Amino acid sequence: MSRIPPPRRPRPSLARGGAVERRHESGDPVPFIIGGVIVFLAILILVLFLPPFSLLGDGGDDDGDQVSTSSGLTFNTSEQLPALPDNLVAVSPHLSDIRVPSNLTDGQVLIRIRLTRPVQDASNIGFYTFEDNQWSRIGGASLSEDRREALAEFDEVPSNLAVLQLSGAALQVTAWLPQGATVKQEAQSVINVLNPLGLTPRSDGSVSGNLGQLPAGSFQVQPALRAIDGEAASAVTAILSNSGATQQHIEAIANIARQGDYSGIDIDYRSLEVVERQQFTDFITRLAQRLHDDGRSLSVTLPLPQRQGDMWRTGAYDWPAIGQAADVVKIVSEQDQSIYRSVMTDVLTFATGEVPASKLFLILSPFSHERTPNGIRSLSFVEALGTATVMSVRSPMGPISTGTRVTVTGDNIYRPDGATGIRWDEDASIVSFSFRSNNEEHTIWVENSFSIAFKLDLVRSFGLGGVAIEDASDSAGGADIWSTVANSVAGSLTLARPHPDNLRATWEAEQGAIEAGTSGQAATWTAPDRAGTYQVALIVGDGVARVGRRLDLQVGGGASTPAPTTAATPVSTVAPTTIATATPVPTAELTIEPTATPEPTPEPTPSPTPTPTP
Repeated sequence: MSRIPPPRRPRPSLARGGAVERRHESGDPVPFIIGGVIVFLAILILVLFLPPFSLLGDGGDDDGDQVSTSSGLTFNTSEQLPALPDNLVAVSPHLSDIRVPSNLTDGQVLIRIRLTRPVQDASNIGFYTFEDNQWSRIGGASLSEDRREALAEFDEVPSNLAVLQLSGAALQVTAWLPQGATVKQEAQSVINVLNPLGLTPRSDGSVSGNLGQLPAGSFQVQPALRAIDGEAASAVTAILSNSGATQQHIEAIANIARQGDYSGIDIDYRSLEVVERQQFTDFITRLAQRLHDDGRSLSVTLPLPQRQGDMWRTGAYDWPAIGQAADVVKIVSEQDQSIYRSVMTDVLTFATGEVPASKLFLILSPFSHERTPNGIRSLSFVEALGTATVMSVRSPMGPISTGTRVTVTGDNIYRPDGATGIRWDEDASIVSFSFRSNNEEHTIWVENSFSIAFKLDLVRSFGLGGVAIEDASDSAGGADIWSTVANSVAGSLTLARPHPDNLRATWEAEQGAIEAGTSGQAATWTAPDRAGTYQVALIVGDGVARVGRRLDLQVGGGASTPAPTTAATPVSTVAPTTIATATPVPTAELTIEPTATPEPTPEPTPSPTPTPTP
């Protein structure tokens, strides 16, 4: 039986549009994100039957001459493709010099390409374009009923297209989705299996909650039952201690899968005690068999095993037995990024010795993390990088007069106070910065497309079957990691680090002169010759996006010096336009530019590659 069975029913992709604005209403500084509003005015269908079959429209031949369809789109076709990497095989002709008429540019276009040979596994194929002397995957593909045509929707049709197939097993991508959330648009073409949240176990073996309205897409749907702490975790203990409740739980789960016609079920009961080891193993074994009898699959999340000398402690989880029963085993990742690579290299060496690597999926998170003496917590991207923009006035200590030279510092990146500034941590392969606050040491690791690539490199090095993304929603506030994940699926993962210039803080002032040091951690602002309220902005970046905070400074009138601001609280939705708000003194306002800084380009860096132990 395959690890992930084929979809039990097709689900068409739906166009989504608009953006929701939600303002933070507390005393903390208010951040906002500026994003583009995507409006799908229409869904336009273009059907292309390419050589070696005939074309609909004005016709054409097989020698690559330009042809024109009745829709007005023009292109060339050729059986000869630019050189392909070793892991990709062409399964369609190459469309080049594609020109889209203006009447097709305001909506989605469904491209339907006749394949040169039948393809059985849609997860192994995708639409690719050839740019800058390399092939890039731009989206997944669905198969027609006879498996001779590949289909995909495009908001923007590239200048050239081909359908390519991975020569080896494709990296699978699963992702959890919070109840009621929408899948991030960039993730829709990358995800193979969606695990919607909203279901929890009850102590009598029944299941409570609901999944809400599920998003449509080409991915399979396998609902997740999650019991990590609290009443849900206690319910699992009660179920496992009662054979009748265990059997009822198995039947309840099987009924959910059958009634929803889902392709499988995802179990995340990661907080069990070691005394429950045998009961949990029996439960997973019986549940897997029950689902397999119904043609469905089972994925199970396991917590990090603990290494003690040469021994591994796996607590309540029998890795070989669970790996034999389940189709997918998801591994929780280390949160402390300073030891992530060494810990996960050891864990994956252990795991691949207990469970077939093709069944193992590494859990990846789009969220950043902060370490304090109280532990490690997850942060949104804005909250993490925005912490580096907290500012205060160091001098003068009193009112600011016209013409006064004012020293402003970025408190959490100011090295004279013991901060490190924003930097690329070579050992951890991630952007980070450390600082002291209230006599406590803080370290923030900013997850982004650079750092996620190094984590995906571990997946590649150990030959794992796939990855599980912690949150695929469009409102989670995590980093945009999906293009990197898509590249990994396509076998074209690139390891690089951000250019140092893109990590350097900068300062701006709407009026008055401002001078910043080479590090950008402090600036001297010369107040204008007229009294009033003026803004000074501190802007920082992680090599992908830049975040800024504006500080209002009162010149003249005897106002007191602004005090240090607190860390910003992020919003959970994307605002389509800048929010102009009156900000009382002393406060700061956080903004984000979601586009990458194009110059200078990142510098490639070699990656330490672990050697799996046989």
